[in-house]
Amino acid sequence: MKQLFCALFVLLGAALLAAGLHGLYHAAASRDWPAVEGVVLDAGLDVRRSHTFLPRVHYRYQVRGQSYESTRLYFSGLPVSSDRKGAEAMLAGLALGRKVAVFHHPARPELAVLQPGITAAARLPLFGGLAFMGFGLLCLYLERRAWRRVRPAAEAGT
Repeated sequence: MKQLFCALFVLLGAALLAAGLHGLYHAAASRDWPAVEGVVLDAGLDVRRSHTFLPRVHYRYQVRGQSYESTRLYFSGLPVSSDRKGAEAMLAGLALGRKVAVFHHPARPELAVLQPGITAAARLPLFGGLAFMGFGLLCLYLERRAWRRVRPAAEAGT
C-alpha cells in the first residue's frame, strides 16, 4: 500500500512536470510571436476563499481577417495571487474597451497571450512536479531499503 502511495506521488509529479514543460515551451516561444491589436471585452478580479485573487481578462483580436477571442494573460499556471495589489497589477491597463497588444502563435492564431515570455508562474509547475516526484522517489527508495532489511531477517527465521 505504501508503494502505491509513493508511486502516485511520482505519477502526479511527472504529470505536473510535463504540463510545466509544455507551458514553459510556449512561454519561451511567445517572446518571438507576432503581435496584433486587440480589444479588452472584460477584465476583473475574482476573489476565491477570501484570500486568493484571480485576475480574469477576455479579449478579442484578428489575424488574417479571422476574429479570435482568448482569456489567457500568460502561459503556465493560473494568474493567482494572495496579494490583492499584486493581482490588480496584473490587470493594469486592461480596462474594458482598451486596445492591447495580443501576441499569437504564427501557425495557430487561436493560441495567444497578452504577456509573452517566461513569468514566475511558468516555473511553478516545474518545481511542484519535481517536488512531488522527488518525494515519491525518496519514499519508494526508503520503502525498498526497509524491505531489504526485513527480508533477510524473515528468511533466517523460516
